[in-house]
Amino acid sequence: MNDLNSNSIIEQKGKLVLLFTACLLAALKYIFPEHHVLSWDVFGYYLYLPAKFIYHDPYLLHQEWLNEIVGKYESTATLYQINQYPETGNWIIKYSMGMSILYAPFFFVAHWLAPILGYQQDGFSAIYSACIEAGMFLFSIIGQHYFFKLLYQFTEKKIALITFLLVVFATNYVQLSVQYSLLTHVPLFSLYAILIYHTIKWHESFSVKLLYIISICCGLITLIRPNEIVCVFIPMLWRINQVGHFKRVIQVFKKLPIASIGALVLFMFPFFMQMYYWKCGTGSWLYYSYQNPGEGFDFLSPYTYQFLFSFRKGWLIYTPLAIAAIISFIEVYKKQRYIFLSIVVTIVVSVYIVSSWSCWWYAGGSYSQRAILSVYPLLGISLSLGLQFLFNRFGKAALIPFAGMLLLNLFQAWQFQQDILDHERMTFAYYKKIFLQNKRPADADKYLLVNRSADDQEAMIDINHYKENTLLKNTFATPPKGKEYAYCDTLGKGDKSSIFMNETNEFLNAISSPYHAVTTADHFWIKVSADVFIPNDYSTGSPRIVVHFNHGKNGTYKYRNKWLAHDALKINTWNRIDYLYLTPEVRSVNDTFSVYLWHPDKEKVFVDNLTVSVLTPKQQ
Repeated sequence: MNDLNSNSIIEQKGKLVLLFTACLLAALKYIFPEHHVLSWDVFGYYLYLPAKFIYHDPYLLHQEWLNEIVGKYESTATLYQINQYPETGNWIIKYSMGMSILYAPFFFVAHWLAPILGYQQDGFSAIYSACIEAGMFLFSIIGQHYFFKLLYQFTEKKIALITFLLVVFATNYVQLSVQYSLLTHVPLFSLYAILIYHTIKWHESFSVKLLYIISICCGLITLIRPNEIVCVFIPMLWRINQVGHFKRVIQVFKKLPIASIGALVLFMFPFFMQMYYWKCGTGSWLYYSYQNPGEGFDFLSPYTYQFLFSFRKGWLIYTPLAIAAIISFIEVYKKQRYIFLSIVVTIVVSVYIVSSWSCWWYAGGSYSQRAILSVYPLLGISLSLGLQFLFNRFGKAALIPFAGMLLLNLFQAWQFQQDILDHERMTFAYYKKIFLQNKRPADADKYLLVNRSADDQEAMIDINHYKENTLLKNTFATPPKGKEYAYCDTLGKGDKSSIFMNETNEFLNAISSPYHAVTTADHFWIKVSADVFIPNDYSTGSPRIVVHFNHGKNGTYKYRNKWLAHDALKINTWNRIDYLYLTPEVRSVNDTFSVYLWHPDKEKVFVDNLTVSVLTPKQQ
């Protein structure tokens, strides 16, 4: 009787913990509100809905409305969320439509409410942001509820309560759910929790209804982020090594062929929606939408070490609770061996995949590693078993280090929100400077990684930190090989030699070199200059200095050019063009950079003193 009363009290506490969590997260969202909710990546996830249902332009052929929206709501600095397909002229949304499916119910509610409440029915006015944000918050609460329920399947209820609080508040879940709730990660956490719970129950009952729920979850998860197809390992490997269980699963599928086909159809249906969109827009059923060669998966050379241990954004550095969860795999093997493969294989493959992405720190959108948040429900199971072991061995004292992790996580999430903990330029030296500090150091840039701009405006912070090495200085004293026809021996800057450029000599190559031939540092600057003589009656701009990197064949990225407009040119004299280019985050140190001049115009100009230098960090 006492045990029944104790369980009842703990269950009541569980409901209070859920309510407390929801209220606290809601309060934090009010204190630290999201700004420009439907912007940047979320703008791309969401664009399917207004494009289709408001502007009736799913392939963005009439971009007047799109440009107006971007200008009015400051949704994005550049339209990197879309790519034009050359053969059809259609613009294809870069991201798959999974998040739009989740947003859809709240989008339609907002669209109905907009005229009633006096908002514009343009898809982006405040009512749309509010409804979708509220809907995703509600979905996160549903996910927390299922996470709580699945933890109850493995440990004492009080340990489940503690585990729940730790996963929510001692990881980056709290920061993402408060400040970036419309990104994919918190919704994926919820879907994984729902999937795992129903997987547990299906392997107990073999219910057709539960099988359909599992299929829908797996299909939607994969549509939201295709690399999350690893989620199928959860139902596939659950209890697979339990004697006789796998055989029973096979028998169930044999007895229910129609239900099995129905489950496959439910899993595949979201993909057919996406493929139909691609087919209508490109003529092909499959389309790879990540067109920027500067980003992509490098499966043969993953960034797993950096992903886990770098002070830039290392998961185990900024979420030490994950270390405890990983160590607790031992307890999973000892106590729940039948689910060990399902948990460990899914997590290990997930880490491998997300750490193979070239931008392994996933830009500045979150504290710690956001890309791995989806599998936290599995880590929660592991952590709960580890906590159970520690609690049995050491009692309440075992919770002391976990309380420290929780407090540190909350403080560092606050530091991130206040820009004390830098969003993507962290180093160990800077981390030491701001550890437990409540303000950003005045000399922060001295300790951070180089500041790379998203646009063409890049300025070196202090040239004294760099050493210069000249790679090329061509005064054209002799005709360049293959360019003899363009050589001029009567006009030069400082001598009588130069080379002319026009449509017959459109390109003038300067240099091409692999990154590793210049430095082992994480960046360097390329400084290019040239003198250009502008004849009388000249009507166009100067030649362009072009710099870019190359990743494999046709893999040009960070393409930049600098030129002088006609109104900035001095006629019948020499003009100086200078350009300073910061190297991007290179995919590989074997990637090459190219520097050249480009002048496709009919009108002739003369070029002299083409110089290329590199400036490398002195500390390297």
